[in-house]
Amino acid sequence: MSNNLKEHKLGPIFLLVLSGVLWGTSFPAISFGLQYSSPEAFLLMRFLFAAIISTLLFPKAAKKALKRKELVFIGSLNGIAYLFQFIGQQWVPAGQSALLVNSYSVLVPFIAYFMVKEKITYQKIFGAIIGLIGVVLITNEGGEGIVQAETKTEYYLGVLLVFGAGFVWAFYVVYTKLLETGQKKEQSKNDEEFSAEDILVASMYYTVIIAFMSLIFTGQNIFSSINIISISVAIYLAVFCSILPLIMYLHSLKKVDAGLSTIILLIEVVVSFLISTLFLGENIVLKQIIGGVLVITGVLIAMRETSKQLEQEQDS
Repeated sequence: MSNNLKEHKLGPIFLLVLSGVLWGTSFPAISFGLQYSSPEAFLLMRFLFAAIISTLLFPKAAKKALKRKELVFIGSLNGIAYLFQFIGQQWVPAGQSALLVNSYSVLVPFIAYFMVKEKITYQKIFGAIIGLIGVVLITNEGGEGIVQAETKTEYYLGVLLVFGAGFVWAFYVVYTKLLETGQKKEQSKNDEEFSAEDILVASMYYTVIIAFMSLIFTGQNIFSSINIISISVAIYLAVFCSILPLIMYLHSLKKVDAGLSTIILLIEVVVSFLISTLFLGENIVLKQIIGGVLVITGVLIAMRETSKQLEQEQDS
């Protein structure tokens, strides 16, 4: 196998893993930022910064994001998912939130089968099962997060909302793959395919709109949530947990199918839990260490399957 082929195979995998690591830092960062801001205002600040930066980086994509209904839809999915996560994470610790969000990896291979005709292999199923067992063990003990529910009702509402975010993202992942590969049935032959930058900018724009609408609906004053800490965390999330990982993820999705990508991204849970343990006071036990090993195992299985897939594509 040539060096060029090896680089072609490892490149998308490396970008996916790096995206997962950066996204993993977002859960404890959100829990920390929610101490100083309401969920809706914090969400608006994060994606307002991200929208401004992405517009400066990709001005052509910004124009398309405002015109194409497909981009309106994909951006709205992103906004709804993040709104659910931010509100729910007021009451659910960061480690558990990472588990609940990443539970979408179970749904993606099956949704992808019906929407983009991706094959469901035994390796995908086995890797998903191993990885999900791992994330369940990691967060099974719970943990004391910085932001906690005062009642069981708040906690279970938070769990439902964060899990709902993962459910919405399952459709986001598959629909993103569908747009990028030009497989949308109603798309005419004359329509240009959507680039990673188009989807990135649309995701930023329509999340801002949804966050702003939620502020109006709840009657909040955003200025009451603006302070140096909330702004600093929002900027970090905008750059290192929104723009950079999403653009890497979207480019990788052109070479790696949706089901495998979600298994690789289970690394988010490990990163989130490690940071939460070190800085947010969540305890770690032997069961959770074993869970981390299982997550890594699931990721390695997915990487092996991805390598085979890309090698077949090169040989064909």
